[in-house]
Formats: sequence, C-alpha cells, structure tokens
Amino acid sequence: MGIIEGENKLYKAYHLLKDNISLGNRYKFALVCMKMQKYEEAEKALKLSDDLQVIGGAPGCYLLGMTLERLARQRDAIKYYSRAIELDPTLWVAFERLCKLEPKANYDAIFKEDHPVMVAFNGSIGSKDYFNKTGSPLNNLIQNNTQGKFQISYLVVLINNKQEVPHDTIGNENRGGLKSMDNSNLGDTKKFLRVAVPNALPAVSGPSAGKRTSIKIPQKIKNFNVVPGKNTEELKTETPFTLAINTTTQFNQKSTDESPPLRHSFKARHTAKIEPTMLSLLKQIAGTVQYLAAYKCSEAIKLIKQLPKNQYNTGWTLTQLGRALFESLRYTEAEKAYREALNVDPCRLEGVEYYSTCLWHLKKHVDLCTLSNQVLKISLFSAEAWCAVGNFFSLQKEHETALKYFKRAIQLNPHCAYAYTLSGHEYAANEDFDNARKCYQKAISCDERHYNAFWGMGNICLRQEKYDQAIQYFRNAIRINYKSSVLHTYLGMTYFHNKQGNEALDCFEKAEKLDPENPLNKYQKATVLISTNKFTEALNVLEELRIKVPKEAPIHVLIGKIHKKMGNKDKALAHFNMAMDLDPKESNVIKSLIDRLERDTDLPEENEI
Repeated sequence: MGIIEGENKLYKAYHLLKDNISLGNRYKFALVCMKMQKYEEAEKALKLSDDLQVIGGAPGCYLLGMTLERLARQRDAIKYYSRAIELDPTLWVAFERLCKLEPKANYDAIFKEDHPVMVAFNGSIGSKDYFNKTGSPLNNLIQNNTQGKFQISYLVVLINNKQEVPHDTIGNENRGGLKSMDNSNLGDTKKFLRVAVPNALPAVSGPSAGKRTSIKIPQKIKNFNVVPGKNTEELKTETPFTLAINTTTQFNQKSTDESPPLRHSFKARHTAKIEPTMLSLLKQIAGTVQYLAAYKCSEAIKLIKQLPKNQYNTGWTLTQLGRALFESLRYTEAEKAYREALNVDPCRLEGVEYYSTCLWHLKKHVDLCTLSNQVLKISLFSAEAWCAVGNFFSLQKEHETALKYFKRAIQLNPHCAYAYTLSGHEYAANEDFDNARKCYQKAISCDERHYNAFWGMGNICLRQEKYDQAIQYFRNAIRINYKSSVLHTYLGMTYFHNKQGNEALDCFEKAEKLDPENPLNKYQKATVLISTNKFTEALNVLEELRIKVPKEAPIHVLIGKIHKKMGNKDKALAHFNMAMDLDPKESNVIKSLIDRLERDTDLPEENEI
C-alpha cells in the first residue's frame, strides 16, 4: 500500500483496503479516505464503537478529529483531540488543533511528568501528520539538547495474543515479523498503545533464548516508542540507544509462511522519563500555542521571550513570535521576527501568508516581491507561497491578478481559511460584495474561530449601511479575539453610524485601553466627540494624534472643522491648507471647505473627505 500511495494512486489503495477488516489496514484505509476527501468513510473505518474507542490509539483519535473537522463537526472533533492527548500528551499536532478549536485547554493538566502513557519522540507514529512540521517543539527538544542529560531508551512493549498492531508505520505483518492476532477483547483502550518492533531485533533461539541481551538499535530507525517510568539515571551514557532487555521467542506452528512470523515477549529493564527541566520547557511552549490560539498575544510574547536561547532561535519559535506581534499590530517587529525565522529555517513556509500580509501593511513593495520569489523557489505547491504572491499584486492594486493567485492557494489547500479571507478582501476592494461574502462564509466554515472573516462580513454590512447586521458580525469577531483594538474600533464606528453615540464611545474607550497607539480609534473617537459638541476633548485627542502621525490630511481637516466651530477661522484655514499640501488629490474637496469657511457657512459632514 505504501508504494501505491507513494505513486499517488490513492484509488488503488482505496479499493485494495476497502474490504479488509484487520485493524491496521482499517487505519490505512481511513488515511486514504481522508486524502480522497471521503470523510464519512474515514470516520466509519476508524470508530470501533459509538464511544471514544478508536482504531490506532492516539494517532487514530487525531485522524478522526481531523475527519470531523472536515465535516464541520467541531464539537465532536474537540472530543477526539482531547482523547488523543489523554492517550499521548506528546502528540503535538493534536494539541495544536485542540487549542485552535478550544483555546481554554489546560495544558498543565496535559503535560504531566507521571503520565502513564508512552512518550514518543522523533518519528511518524501511525499518522503521516505526526510531527509533520520541521523544527516542531518536540523535535527541538531532542535536537538542541547537547548536554546529553536527556537519555532515551527504545522500549519494546509487551505484546499478548489479543493485541493488534494498529497502524501502518510499525508492526506490519510483512515488515515487523508479527502476525495479525486475535481482535477480541477490544474494549481495553490501553491495549491499543503503540507497539514498536524494530527490524534490527534478532531472532533468539537455542541456549541464549530468555537470557539478558544488550542490543544496540541503529539510529536510522525512525519509529519507536518510549515508556515513561523510573531509573533514567541508570541509562548508559555511551549511547542513548542502548537497551538491555529479556528476549524470548515463540514460533507460530500453524503458519505456512516461508519465514514464520514471530511473537516477541520483551521485558525492559530501563524506561525513560522526561526530566523536570524538559517538562517545564514543553509546558512553556504549549502555553505559547494556547495563548496564541486565544489571541492573548502579550502573554504569548512574554513566554516566548523567556525561552532558552537555543529554543528561541528556531524557525518554529520565531514564527510564533512573528504571529503574536502581527496580531498585536506591531508590524515592524513582526517583520523582523519572520525574517529571522526564514534565515534560521529557509524552507519553513508556515506563517509566510501572515509575513506577506505584514509587508502589505508596511507597504514594502520590494521586500514583498523578494519574498514571493523566494518562497516560490522553495515550493510551487504551497498555499502559503501563493498567498504571498497574491498579497504582492494586491499591494500593486491589481486585484484581479491577486484573486487568481489566492484561488491557486485555495486549490492547493481547500481548507486554508486565510486564503478565502484574502480573496474576500480583494472582492470587497472591487466592491463585489456578493463574492466577497461567499469567500468570508467559506472561511468561517473552514475555521469557525477565524475572526478575520467575521470582520470582513461586518465591514461589508457597514459599507452597505446594514448596521444591525454589522454589529452582530463585529461582536462575533470580538468574542473570538477580545483583545483586538481594531475590532472594538469598528464596532464603535458602527454604533456611531447607527445613532448610538454612548455605545460607540464605550467601544472606543475599550479599544484605547487595549492599544493606546491605535490612530484609527483616536480619529473615530474625536469624530463622535465632535458630534456631541465636545470640541475641546475632541481637539485634545486630535492634537495628540497629529503629533504621532503628522502627515495625515484627514486629521488636519477634522482639526480645521473644530476650530471653525469654535470660531477660530485663522487656525481652521491654516489646517485646511496643510491638508491640501499633504493630499493634493483631495484639493477640490478641501477648497470647498475653505470657500465655506470664508462665507461663514456650515461645513459639510466629516465623511466628505
């Protein structure tokens, strides 16, 4: 099956495995169904019963959670992701998905030193997605531990006659020397813990059978398991892969195979256990993921900055830092973090879509062009790379071209919510609100916590003067990302247009507490204060804003209007002239303001420029 899958002939694997009832092959069948988007069949293949019993243990629960996510059954997916982590707290991808759907997960309760299940490092255990990211935190723990303190012993788990190897990467009948066993007594989920039988283990017979044998397992073996326990101080420092075990063999007399399969019964003298320092580091990294999933960016940044230098200077960590800074609207710092991440790990494309958006906000045309070329050289089949290209053309105001590349990103990854959102932004820029709405809705169906899409829906309703609907969408976005100053600002703007001035001011106050430097919030707050004839307060807000962003024409226009209301015509004329110098394109509008000022007539509404 692996050869067929490697040839990308999934249909052949599908038909070969469809009617196979062995548990290992049912797991393989579910993998194929997942890749072929046959999610209902994948779910049916993985489930042993209606409860939480799933083929493949923790990897099986993770795969089922992914399947349920594709079926838009997020609540059920959370249940199986939680079960996967309960079985194996080191299944990092399950933890990431759980935090994405349920950011209030208690990682302190997950990563416990005395957790009874096996601890697995370095390898693909049962699922191709397991540790699928280069430089993942757990791999970093191993690769960067140069002091030799963290010893890992390879353990072969006791196998009895009622167990079945649950997945494709280990214990295969044709590769691991094991025969399919009786599938009865499936109720005990502990029996579905992963089994690692390295091909290097010799068949022991004769006088040496049953004696203690020291076996050095080659480092090239990728699939292994470690059982947490005690006596790690007894491990030999000569090599972390030396294990003293008792070996016995039993031949299956009924087998007619040329090389009869063996049933190995191993008792290990040593087990491995995560050191407290490593466990603390793992919790710190897990806290970063959880804070980011909950959009608690300041807390995430604080945790990241506390990481040891060898963990901080990794592509994964710097990408997380860049995302936290990006969500905090600290684009200059975010750009630096993303750039360092690519320097450390040039092939890391995860996060490039947000890096390119960061450059879009900073209006860095050349840098965005360079990034687009760089990532396309790495991979033409990465959705993140094509999002970067789309952002480049969006910055050039070539919206139709940008849409073409965002569609390519969606074609490569139909579940990339951000690609749909970026497409929605381009449609909205072209005032094609129907297609923009469809894109935002698709993004929400891919990720129900994708607040960017809720903001897009609210912005469309705001522009169409559907204020009640806009308020609801902005509230939904704020429920997901309460600490976003921009979302509170847009909600306040909507309240103001809906003639709810007090509610608008409350939103602007909240936004100011979250981000005192938000210029849009200060401008909109001054607009509301002017409408309530609080000219002095409005002028103070605008003067503070003018110092921080002195080259924005609308600020001078609004200050000029306030001085006109207060009878200071000379100051009003001076600010109108400044606005005309800063934005010559709006000279006709500003000249009309000056004419009305000289005629001493009422000024137009503030949204006229």
